Amino acid sequence: MPKDRNALQVDVPALESLLTGLKCLREENGQSLDAGSFWRNCLGISAEDSVQNVQKGLLRLKEARKALDMLADSIDLSVEQLSQSTEGAVLTAGIASLPDELLARILEFCVEGHHVRMGIELFEESSVVLAGVCRRFRNIALRLPALWEVVSHDYCPDHILMLKERCPNPRVYVHFTDELEERAQVSEYIEKLHPNDKWRELDICYYDLVGGQLSFEGISENIQSPFKVLESLSYGGICVQ
Repeated sequence: MPKDRNALQVDVPALESLLTGLKCLREENGQSLDAGSFWRNCLGISAEDSVQNVQKGLLRLKEARKALDMLADSIDLSVEQLSQSTEGAVLTAGIASLPDELLARILEFCVEGHHVRMGIELFEESSVVLAGVCRRFRNIALRLPALWEVVSHDYCPDHILMLKERCPNPRVYVHFTDELEERAQVSEYIEKLHPNDKWRELDICYYDLVGGQLSFEGISENIQSPFKVLESLSYGGICVQ
């Protein structure tokens, strides 16, 4: 019959042997003892006894060991059940114990990694998701301009304006096609951003030669001042004919 982990049944004689041993340990007050002879001395078992008494002593030790194993398994089961029932609370407490500075860096790593893995088209969602986890995450996220620095003309106008409020030095992405109406769309997009002298990065990407010409014209007509804080400029085509 399979062993029932939830059932704990210890024979009284075996339990008495364990209690005797524990009492002896307590009386020794934490002193170092000889492990090999401790239980024999504690339970009064000697190799000089008769064969019959030695056999009884061995049986007593084996029954005590069996009982000890059952008690150890019971403790393991209690630890497992308690850990499972409090896992959520423990994890929450662990996050709650982190200082804001460390948690802020974790959020930045998360957003940076999301950008690298998923691409610009899904970068918009990651910061919003993090800010929506809980009040503390939101308060920290709103104090981190790096979480809101990526802006693209593919984003909706409301989201672009929100990013403008939360990050003074954006990373600006402009991806052109050869459609003429997109030039007007990008012009409107740039007008919603901070002035170009506040841009930290400009990434322009086009799909063919016509798109490249439109991108140059569309950006040029909206540039009003030098790029004072620009750290990175990328200009190129995905599929140039």
